[in-house]
Amino acid sequence: MSGVLARLDVKHLLDPVMTVYVVETASPVQIEQLCQLARDAMTALGSDASPFALASSLHRLQKDLATACSNPVLARCCVAAEDDFLAARPLLLRGEKGRSITADYLEGLMTSLRARCAETAASSARNYIARLVDWCRESGTFPG
Repeated sequence: MSGVLARLDVKHLLDPVMTVYVVETASPVQIEQLCQLARDAMTALGSDASPFALASSLHRLQKDLATACSNPVLARCCVAAEDDFLAARPLLLRGEKGRSITADYLEGLMTSLRARCAETAASSARNYIARLVDWCRESGTFPG
């Protein structure tokens, strides 16, 4: 299994649960800050920013999601997984397909955060990661 797929497997276990905690317990100020970071990342995805700059923007969002998670053990695991995932994320953002999948996720994340809908947040995170995995497998390329 490639390094990218291995990392996505870990994110598939952690991110949906983390987003449920965030949706259910984050303060209104934290929710707005997270939505702003997601908007900033979506703007960057539509620009000619390098995959590394895009990865950095998404990394900040994911780290802030972990900070807003009220389960400290889960938050630490998510931060560790996210720090490791930073090595793979630029590979997923080199082309339009990865950027499109990520933009769809960010839109859904903002919607679920604002609606405080845990079910939608978890489903959105699972779907995002599943789409990335499917894309990697379909393309026949396993970077990293």
